[in-house]
Amino acid sequence: NPLLSRTGQGSPSNPVKLGGMADPNGHNHAAFPFKSQSTEKFYIVAGDEWFPWRYPGKPRPYQPRGGFHFLDFTDIDIVIMALSNNESVNYIKSIEEHDPNIIIIDISADHRFDDGWAYKLPEITAQTKDNRISNPGCYASAIQFSLFPIKHLIDGKVSCMGISGYSGAGATPNEKNDLNNLEGNIIPYSLSGHIHEKEVMKHCYEKISFSPHVANFFRGILITSHIQLTKKSSSSEIYDLYKSFYKDKKLIQVIKEIPMINKVSNSHYVSIGGFEVDESGYGLTVCCTLDNLLKGAATQVIQNLNHACSLDQLTGINYE
Repeated sequence: NPLLSRTGQGSPSNPVKLGGMADPNGHNHAAFPFKSQSTEKFYIVAGDEWFPWRYPGKPRPYQPRGGFHFLDFTDIDIVIMALSNNESVNYIKSIEEHDPNIIIIDISADHRFDDGWAYKLPEITAQTKDNRISNPGCYASAIQFSLFPIKHLIDGKVSCMGISGYSGAGATPNEKNDLNNLEGNIIPYSLSGHIHEKEVMKHCYEKISFSPHVANFFRGILITSHIQLTKKSSSSEIYDLYKSFYKDKKLIQVIKEIPMINKVSNSHYVSIGGFEVDESGYGLTVCCTLDNLLKGAATQVIQNLNHACSLDQLTGINYE
């Protein structure tokens, strides 16, 4: 176990770091392993700090505060991997050597193309019992939610344009989450071959192009998809297809109006709407919004975790 392997290597004055993360929104997290000599139990000591990042008008961190959490990791049944892409392999190898029956859910893209792992988009994927689960990407989720209800009617290539808040541009400072660079700006990137484009091609529809953009807001994404249909249809007929497809899916809202990012931000919902068919009756445009940090990531982890534990998929998700 990669956690246990580091116990006993540090001291209170010289701790051994297990992991850390800097969040542009001001939350900083660090975690350290600790094995109690009195109980022989293994703990993760996690620290949370609040230092607002570049707080407007303040020359230094403003109102710092924080706390510690002692997490008992002695008996582990489930591991959720929330590492950057290409970083999970060695950890997973160690975990499997420790206990091959542990349920592992990987949030990164490392196993989305691995047929030995179950790729789980909760409202879409068949709910089989698996202990190696790959969580879908945020953009890829929104695109697939947009396409699956009419997949049988798609003719030729689909073109998708996405806009995300800068939380989707990573925690490491870069030009895509630099607030000065984003001011009055929208930044396109990875205009061809984005990993979420490849993800959709593998799990949903092969003939697709996708161009992502990042804008000057923190969270939430919008996908606008342009689709050619094999059958002449009206906007109301397309709306009815989506409404029927998602009729029992409590986190997916199908609406007639164009969905707005600010209506789903900080929520567990997907909103699909704006169904417009051109004059020919064959050209469809549809929009999908979701919160990239919740339904595009953490919410789906909980849904997949619940199913792996034989619980109702929405257990613990406060969505009403």
